[in-house]
Amino acid sequence: MPVEVLVGIVGLLGAFTAALVGSGSGLVMVSFLLYLPPLLGLPSIDVKTAAALGPTQILFATLLGTALHGRRGLVDKRLVLSAGTAMAAAAVFAAILSAALPTRVLAVVFALLATAAGLVMFLPPAHKSDSGSAGDFSRLLAVLIGGGAGTVVGLVGAGTFLLTPAFLQVLRTPTRVAIGSTLGVSLLGGLAAVVGKLSTGQVPYALAVAVLVGTVPGVFLGAWASHRLPPKVLRYLLAVLITIIALRAWWGLLR
Repeated sequence: MPVEVLVGIVGLLGAFTAALVGSGSGLVMVSFLLYLPPLLGLPSIDVKTAAALGPTQILFATLLGTALHGRRGLVDKRLVLSAGTAMAAAAVFAAILSAALPTRVLAVVFALLATAAGLVMFLPPAHKSDSGSAGDFSRLLAVLIGGGAGTVVGLVGAGTFLLTPAFLQVLRTPTRVAIGSTLGVSLLGGLAAVVGKLSTGQVPYALAVAVLVGTVPGVFLGAWASHRLPPKVLRYLLAVLITIIALRAWWGLLR
């Protein structure tokens, strides 16, 4: 199997996950790209390449996913702008700050936050109804949520999975709108990351094309499933995904 085919398949899986529950695309992409090729007898993909393809796939998936969820009125533009701009700004400053912090401290903070987010996802939703828009919400809280998630992204390179739990429990956003709006916020972060990777020549164009080919059908399938599954099922799926992220973080610390 050519490595491009594998990258396309991984892109499909990551895009499906993102469109289904709003998060997890980066985890699927980077983890599978690093560990699958050697198991299948293919040349290994180095960390730098995987780290460049991850944001590239996230950009493709969130762009198309936001459009598909937005067509059904499941993306709140006010929430995306409030949380997204704060997230982008915080990520830049946190990325600079991360150079002065010990790696293990960053890893512990990430593991603790992922664990807390996973536990929160198992709680009953704070919103009264799973239909309708985000309604009235505190712009200040939205900015704080976006800034908090952006800080985590800047410190350790991941953290958009924190958005949906916060939207659900703090802003009381309906489940489907929380998922769609998380994609919209992640789109801004993905765009900034890809611009940075492109400007430094880190994106392999042939593999990026393979990612795009796999991402398009993956997003359509994920959005199709997301619109048909009950909100409660979507919340549990995201809870399981975040729990896996937390366990992976703790496993890395223990090793």
